[in-house]
Amino acid sequence: MLQAMVASVGIDPSLSQVRLLAICLVASALRCDELLKLRCSDVSFSAESIMLKVNSSKTDQYRRQGESLLIARTGQCTCPVAMMERYFVMGGISSGSTEMLFR
Repeated sequence: MLQAMVASVGIDPSLSQVRLLAICLVASALRCDELLKLRCSDVSFSAESIMLKVNSSKTDQYRRQGESLLIARTGQCTCPVAMMERYFVMGGISSGSTEMLFR
């Protein structure tokens, strides 16, 4: 299903299409409220992966330290790392920004 979504946007997708794909590709690793609370500064890129800092989680009720989630690059058309990089570039998003990631 995700491959069909990626294929349906073609080679020149709009920012809103890339945003939707980035959400769908990352969403499988997070709860909805965790995804919606992500800020641009919670995402850090490396050559092989992205690290997401989840500051508050349903499973972290007492420690309140947050969790870090590593998502590896897959090299496929459904790679969440590549799609997130594309979203940052197309949206002119600064990784140091405290704005909400999916606004």
